[in-house]
Amino acid sequence: MHPKRKNLLILHPWFFGWFALLPLLWWGYKAWQQNPDFIRWLIDWYVIRRTKGAVFGQTGPVGYYLATIVVFFASYFVFFPAALKNSIKALWEKPKGQWFLIGAWMVSGWFIYEFLKSKLPAYVIAAYPAIAMAIGYQIVKWSEDLQDITLMRVSAALQLLIVLSITGGIAFFGRTFFRNASDFGQALGIAVVYLMLMIYGLGRIWVGRILDGSKILMLGSGLFLFLSLALVLPKLDYLRNAPERTAQYIKDHSPQAQVIVVANHFGDPPSLPFYLETYMPDAKLIYTHDQKVIDSVFNNTQNCVLILNEKQINHILSQKPHLQYNLIQSHAVDRPANLEYFIIIKH
Repeated sequence: MHPKRKNLLILHPWFFGWFALLPLLWWGYKAWQQNPDFIRWLIDWYVIRRTKGAVFGQTGPVGYYLATIVVFFASYFVFFPAALKNSIKALWEKPKGQWFLIGAWMVSGWFIYEFLKSKLPAYVIAAYPAIAMAIGYQIVKWSEDLQDITLMRVSAALQLLIVLSITGGIAFFGRTFFRNASDFGQALGIAVVYLMLMIYGLGRIWVGRILDGSKILMLGSGLFLFLSLALVLPKLDYLRNAPERTAQYIKDHSPQAQVIVVANHFGDPPSLPFYLETYMPDAKLIYTHDQKVIDSVFNNTQNCVLILNEKQINHILSQKPHLQYNLIQSHAVDRPANLEYFIIIKH
């Protein structure tokens, strides 16, 4: 028998993978007991519909995920083409080694999804660790023996072009996303520092100082992510948080509301029900697009709130033209549209 036969079990997914599934199965069992309709909706909305086709225009051509990976790994793109080439080549080579495992990981976590109609960047996030490992192996490989100088320099030039495009995009179009010039200036300053570090790191790699250059790239990438998450992203939260602001508005202006009518399906978007249940746990939530139901609640119920779309608010305003309402809106991050909530509060 092979002296290393125990490796067939140690840290292999077909052995420990079943144990890793136990928390998920336990959660599914408890959630099913509490609300089986939610589990049915979850499977239908996030698995069946996205496997059969696209929803909310979330689609793209073959190569969509390659483009997103290039952007998300822009700080290390100089190593990406060579790492991808070695990972794919290893699938047909013998004996199988670490590059084969990374290549197989990429196939299962990335390549297959390129051919599905429904697409979002997060679908292939399971492949990101494999890509990161491949880039790490490539850094070590080039630091020990840099054979393909041409590929390295072409990749470095392409990375410089990508980083310049990102920084230029922030400089020319970023102002429209910020509420004031100081916030935009802060974001632009972070982008410029990131660009300078990328240029310096790529320069070191260009002359063969692979480890020195990769350390500078890591410093630039880490600094850019930290400062962006800590300083820039909170100032852009208003672009996407209409569901939470809607729930907060209702809590502030009608904390005693007994009934809330939501003119949205449960998954359109799912964050709205979550925030309503969090901010207004004692209110009865009614999800409907039926105008008769909306009219009935509005005419016959005190202490109620209506969250309507544009068509429904226009219908009610045609009957009560002086009715007061509030509009809360933001960009929908998962579809090419805006979220708009027309809120009517009746005491």
